[in-house]
Amino acid sequence: AGDGQPCVHANIALARLFVGGVAVGNSVYLAPFTATDVGVINFESGTPVFSTILARPGYRGAAAFEGKVFFAPTDSRTPIGMLDTVTNTFSMLPVILPPIPNGWSN
Repeated sequence: AGDGQPCVHANIALARLFVGGVAVGNSVYLAPFTATDVGVINFESGTPVFSTILARPGYRGAAAFEGKVFFAPTDSRTPIGMLDTVTNTFSMLPVILPPIPNGWSN
């Protein structure tokens, strides 16, 4: 996991490490697109602090519900990702999306 370094700039988006995110409490959780971790920006101290939570790549977008963050897979082979924001534990739901005949669209 990340070491909680203060955020200096937001150039991480240029590398497409993360695509999309969602706010839960004082933190923003970033969906790991090519990154192997969920990015977390915590604003509790007033100064944004970036850290990570071990996950896997392959997600684009996120939604929050009852303290959990759900990550939308980029293709039908990737299971839906779920992060428990209380325990900071990433898991994958045993739901595999069916293939779409013409592929995924943006």
